[in-house]
Parts: sequence; structure tokens; C-alpha cells
Amino acid sequence: MKVILSRKGFDSANGGVANPILPDGRLCPLPIPDARSERRYADVRFAHAGLPATHQQLGALV
Repeated sequence: MKVILSRKGFDSANGGVANPILPDGRLCPLPIPDARSERRYADVRFAHAGLPATHQQLGALV
């Protein structure tokens, strides 16, 4: 078995919340914020919905 550790989502330096696990067991990966990026959270899609809508359903703040 191979294990890959990859820095994703928010760590203590970037908000301090883990990637949420959806009720069906899927992980909802959060991109690390980058102020220089032209892409915003509203542009990111997950499970056929925008990332902010997905997180509102989970009760999380984006």
C-alpha cells in the first residue's frame, strides 16, 4: 500500500479547518487560498454545485 500525504485545504496558517467529509463519505477538498489567483471560491465546482453552495449546505463558512 502506498500513502501520499498532500497539503490541501486550510491548515492552522490558512483558517484552521479540515476538508469536510460529506454525509455520503466523500471528501470535499478545499483549495488553499491564494490572493494572487484570479480564480475565486465561487468559481470552484464540487458535486455539480459551486463551492460556496456546498459549504452553506454543510454549515461551513467559506
